[in-house]
Amino acid sequence: MHTSTDLMLAHWLAVQGVKTRLSSYLMPLRGLSVAVATPATGVALTGHPVVVWPSLVAVLTFAALDGYYLWYERRYRALGDDVRLYRVPFLCMDTRRYAKRVRYRAALFSRTVTPVHTVMLVMLAISGVV
Repeated sequence: MHTSTDLMLAHWLAVQGVKTRLSSYLMPLRGLSVAVATPATGVALTGHPVVVWPSLVAVLTFAALDGYYLWYERRYRALGDDVRLYRVPFLCMDTRRYAKRVRYRAALFSRTVTPVHTVMLVMLAISGVV
């Protein structure tokens, strides 16, 4: 017979699995932002500033996705806390209740997302002007 602690642990492990999967998407997005911005900056500095505009769009898109994945990771982190404290039904994976407490804007402008993409955007902006 399973105890409520066993069921809570299984539920918490399921939430942790989702959270881990979401966090694994963050670094590749930042790497893609660097991979797009760096060569575009080099090409722009050699006299072809037209490549800056598509690169700006790409870096902004990667920043938005980075913030989105971080937002969902934080929502699942809040769900995991409630699972641990027995505040949600067994195997409930719905994070809508945390959407107001965990804001997308806060994730997008967090200290883990903003610096990387801001550096890429500034680098592209400077190379497009020079």
